[in-house]
Amino acid sequence: KELEAAEKRLTDELEAQRKHQQLMAISPIWVELVNLAKTYSDISTVPEEFAVDRDRVTRMGGVVTSESLIPVQKALGQWVDVTTDFDTSCSNALMMVTEPKTARMVSELYVQFRLVQKGISVLAAKALVEDPLKVQDARLELDKKMEGLRLRRRAVIRSARENIVGAEWLDLSIDGVDPFEVDEPISAPPTIT
Repeated sequence: KELEAAEKRLTDELEAQRKHQQLMAISPIWVELVNLAKTYSDISTVPEEFAVDRDRVTRMGGVVTSESLIPVQKALGQWVDVTTDFDTSCSNALMMVTEPKTARMVSELYVQFRLVQKGISVLAAKALVEDPLKVQDARLELDKKMEGLRLRRRAVIRSARENIVGAEWLDLSIDGVDPFEVDEPISAPPTIT
């Protein structure tokens, strides 16, 4: 009996460690998501502003100089840094999270992140050649993708709480507003086209 009890304690301890490792693999994503959102907020209008300036200069018969590209280059440099960090945090979670439902939620979050990455590249490319209104449309589309990324956070948190921790979802609403509420249900992972 003592041997069986010892084996059960060991099994329980190993399971607790496995769950802890999964949760610790997920938590860095939130820090990087905040950094990503802040950087996006800081730089999202830079390509649009460049497109307006480029359009104004070319209409006046001027030539866009390489110096005028510096703000766009700096913004893209900041973006590369923060997306690398976010990608790393997601990659770690994708490797460590073995609980199937939570792993799926993390992978959906990652796919949404990849859509945001692609969107910033499209935005920067359009800023170089497209009409400023098309650049603005691309930024508005990218804003929606960023919001989708933020909204996927709830699905990951809820899944981790219910499926890894084994606890019920907490009602964190204040005055009837849940800070993690998703406006539209997430039924299928987004696809990168």
